[in-house]
Amino acid sequence: MAPKPPTAPEPTRLMQYVYANVLWYLFLGIVVLLTFLASGRVWDDVMREAAKFLFLILGGGFTLVSLLDSLYEKRFESSEGGRP
Repeated sequence: MAPKPPTAPEPTRLMQYVYANVLWYLFLGIVVLLTFLASGRVWDDVMREAAKFLFLILGGGFTLVSLLDSLYEKRFESSEGGRP
């Protein structure tokens, strides 16, 4: 019988949330960059407010939902008999 190849350990639930948030913020950064380039490379009050909206509202909202989802899973994981 051939030995099994080593497998990478599965990331913890917390690390999955961290990865998702990092990817989301990278995506938002790309959106801000593309918006900056499309607006004629002018960083004015409108661009500053657009970037603030994207990072605070969309980024912060995603982070908040991730946090709440993590708390929900911790609370109900044991009562459901394991990970979903």
